[in-house]
Amino acid sequence: MMILVAGPYRSGTGDDPAKLRANVDAMNDAAVHLFRAGHLPVTGEALALPLIERAGSAGVGDPVFDEIFHPISARLLTHCDAVLRIGGPSTGADEMVAQARSEGKHIYTTLTDIPAA
Repeated sequence: MMILVAGPYRSGTGDDPAKLRANVDAMNDAAVHLFRAGHLPVTGEALALPLIERAGSAGVGDPVFDEIFHPISARLLTHCDAVLRIGGPSTGADEMVAQARSEGKHIYTTLTDIPAA
């Protein structure tokens, strides 16, 4: 399955770069586990962050950031089979779960619930 890993990025970080990086690391750690189980893991951050930089963003939460960050994940999710929701509170990740539910996709909240490919 192609599985979107959705978790907090900015939530609870105060936009501190080290905390943002830790959130990305948590998503990437889950993605490695999914890959090793035979799936194709994806994160919106992996696609959005390089585009945001190239598009001229001056920083997290500016208009360029907002133009790309959540919309790219929503577009990406339409091509996925499932979403894995990790981490703590996150409006954006919860929106991905709601979208997945409305599109009839599998929703997982733990890695152990996901069958091997």
